[in-house]
Amino acid sequence: MSRGRIRACLVSRFRRITEQIFRQSRSGGAGIIRDYVKPPRRRVAENPPGRRRNGDSKQALKYIALIAALVTLLMSSAPARAYVLTNRDTRPQPERVAYAEPDTAGYTFLEKTGHMEFYYREDRDVFLIIDTRNGYSWKTGLDTPFNQDTDRAVSDADTPEEKALAAVPKEDRLNATYIAFANSLLTVELYDDAFNLNLTSSASHEGAESALERVGDGQYRLSVNFTAIDLQITAYITLNDSGITGEVPDGAITGPGAANMASIILMPFLGASGGVVQLYDPVLGRYDQKIAKPMIPGYIFVPDGSGGLIRFKENSVEINKYVGSVYGVNPAEAMFYYDEEAYDVAAKEPLMPVFGVAHGDRQAAFAAWATDGAEH
Repeated sequence: MSRGRIRACLVSRFRRITEQIFRQSRSGGAGIIRDYVKPPRRRVAENPPGRRRNGDSKQALKYIALIAALVTLLMSSAPARAYVLTNRDTRPQPERVAYAEPDTAGYTFLEKTGHMEFYYREDRDVFLIIDTRNGYSWKTGLDTPFNQDTDRAVSDADTPEEKALAAVPKEDRLNATYIAFANSLLTVELYDDAFNLNLTSSASHEGAESALERVGDGQYRLSVNFTAIDLQITAYITLNDSGITGEVPDGAITGPGAANMASIILMPFLGASGGVVQLYDPVLGRYDQKIAKPMIPGYIFVPDGSGGLIRFKENSVEINKYVGSVYGVNPAEAMFYYDEEAYDVAAKEPLMPVFGVAHGDRQAAFAAWATDGAEH
């Protein structure tokens, strides 16, 4: 039975009860009331003939008022109808994003190709890409200093004004390893003696050296020497009017450290935004406040099955990272065999090696994809 029919039946039932109570009240009886109102525990003397019972009349009026209130509530309240959005629905377009002119301080201009301008920051291995059509910019890394360098600069400053100037915002909950990972153009995953995975990046605070060299029109070579593990990798970078392309051939990986290598990650923080930073308090003389960076309206496209969108929003819980095997899973690299057979229904793997990021409502976006890779 629908909600509308249930409400109609209840109203009809209350109306019949009310009519019967009025008829019984006019005739001096209270038979209906006794059926619906619990009689008092204390016995009272019967009223003389011809006189109405005051207690029953009061109970009848109370009951009538209660019924009238319920009927009014049922008649006035229409069933609420609202559609609850789920992840299967198309959401509204994000709001428009307001952005300032790109800051090129600390960057070296490389070249302009079509409507793309390219800059490079050598100390952090970060490319800055500016779309001259709308002035919007993207970075291949987070572009943030190491916390220990910031702390040293604040400590070495002499006056409070100099300390406040040196105290740039620090990324919260990022140590030196992950700051290097967030900045670097190239990162390597390595197994240690206990078969644990460790990260080492081209712009690490120590243990790595990198240099970018121009080898032709739009052609660059990034040479990375991981001195701590005796591993050398060369990445070839192409800049054109379509964007930036990175390639690491098999022959460009040399050194004994390659035997412990698990994977190579290119531009892991391409287009990254958001996060929390620590702010310096000049009165207290320390970093004492944490604030969230402004949220950019937009979304990320991930190749989950046929594709999915992850909207940018404030989340009260930690979000797991999206991981997919584009060219297949290699069971020989799994630490435990049951990792590959954890579920009866296999997780969706990417149908295409592509992802993307969009900012604002049809304002700025990019797509990144793999063009070639080896099996497993």
